[in-house]
Amino acid sequence: MRYLLLLFIVLAGPAHAAQTQTRQEAVNECISNIDAHGDWHRCRTLIFEPCQDYTVGDDQHISCLQAQKTQWHEHLEGLIEELNARLTTVGAASLSDSLGQWYEYRSIRCRTAAEERAAIGFDAEAAGIGCEIAETAGLVSDLQNCLDGHSTSAYCALKE
Repeated sequence: MRYLLLLFIVLAGPAHAAQTQTRQEAVNECISNIDAHGDWHRCRTLIFEPCQDYTVGDDQHISCLQAQKTQWHEHLEGLIEELNARLTTVGAASLSDSLGQWYEYRSIRCRTAAEERAAIGFDAEAAGIGCEIAETAGLVSDLQNCLDGHSTSAYCALKE
């Protein structure tokens, strides 16, 4: 039985990674074009699609959200590394400052969102994790836009 599980993990791993990457690309596309179509609901649905079949706040839902949070964080870290290699010294310093501020903003924003949701009867943990995922997806979109040459953010000073 263990061998079957191992075989499944080995064979499904690359497919799952490709599916995650494709979904993250779709989310980035949605967020990048939100001004054109103004449909945050559509973007949010894409972001949380992997967890939609679970009851909000139950153990499976929280586990799914934690896994999504990890995947988005890994994607973010990869983009930061790639971007830092392509930014000018001034751009990298500006990005570093901005990221410090962003992490603080996200912490406060998501703690507040969790508290507000709990006050009206929703699961605070799910709300907090969901907020972190959505905020991270937004930052990922901004960083990817910089890498693609579509950003006017101050930090986005690419080497020539």
